[in-house]
Amino acid sequence: MKKLSVFVFAALAVCIAMPVFAGGSSEKGADTITVFAQGIVTAVPDTAVVQLGIETRSPSVKDAFAQNRETMVNLRSVVLGFGIKESDISTVNYSVFYEEPYSADPQTKREGFYRVSNGISVTVRNSESIGSLIGAAVEAGANQLWGVSFYVSDSSAAEQEAREQAIKNAEAKAATLAGAAGRKLGAVVSIAETDGYSPAPMMLMSARSAAYAADNGTVSPGEAEIRSSVQVVYSLK
Repeated sequence: MKKLSVFVFAALAVCIAMPVFAGGSSEKGADTITVFAQGIVTAVPDTAVVQLGIETRSPSVKDAFAQNRETMVNLRSVVLGFGIKESDISTVNYSVFYEEPYSADPQTKREGFYRVSNGISVTVRNSESIGSLIGAAVEAGANQLWGVSFYVSDSSAAEQEAREQAIKNAEAKAATLAGAAGRKLGAVVSIAETDGYSPAPMMLMSARSAAYAADNGTVSPGEAEIRSSVQVVYSLK
């Protein structure tokens, strides 16, 4: 019986001597706590990207191309009139295909036509003019709008602020957890960051809806969120 008592006492002594871990550790035997935190800063986007398109139809593929080309030349001229640089205009979604109308009566054959679609992506560096530009584009012959998106051209200052917020939030969270466990927060052991930029949502609408929105001033950039997510490991005292 004495031998058993000595063995149990020795085992308990070993367990008490071992350190208690509060989180992951970069060094064996060090008490640490790991927390995740995020900093979020909002900013008003100053740049917009709009994708405008022209669709033409004709029984003749040559005529469909000619109509599309003529309208596109006019559209590009209007866009350039807003001070947009050539380097901020790029061609997107250029396609042509033959479409034959459906007929329930197989004996009745309806004449098909060629559909030519051509679009441009325009970067507007003064987002306040986006509504007027869309309205003018529709007047110039654009009959498709594939999307409008807004973003912050230079988010470096907001990103720095988000990082600072994230670190402060991490320290506050770690201090609360350590205090609840009867410990005190020590030095930072390691920091890892995951960036997260959230642009303003993209709006999708028809050309008519876009023109109406432009005329009524309802095309607005909203706000973009610049996020910084961090994982911080602290030592415990």
